Amino acid sequence: MSRPEVEFAAKLVERYAAAKVPAEAQDQVRLEVETAGNSITIWECRPPWRPEYGLEWTRMGIARFRYSPSEKSWSVYWTRSDLKFQRYTLVGPQSGIGPLLDEVARDPHACFWG
Repeated sequence: MSRPEVEFAAKLVERYAAAKVPAEAQDQVRLEVETAGNSITIWECRPPWRPEYGLEWTRMGIARFRYSPSEKSWSVYWTRSDLKFQRYTLVGPQSGIGPLLDEVARDPHACFWG
């Protein structure tokens, strides 16, 4: 069952991702947004850099937003060097995804965009 909170938030994240990469760079990098359950993930995708490694684009997690229905709040996660998502604790849970998306965009501690 899809939740209106997640659907609305996913549209905001998709808009953000679509505006992040200029059209002239989209053959080098693209952002994909994936929704699964109460989570929304931004993936950075890059084309293969060496033909012998295959034709698949690589995907690296940038940020994951999770909605807690019981608390009616969103939290954001970042990808550690081991490629696992960890909760970003510098901003607490928020009632809307907007402040968390702003934090990802600002990235004051280089956790999301490096």
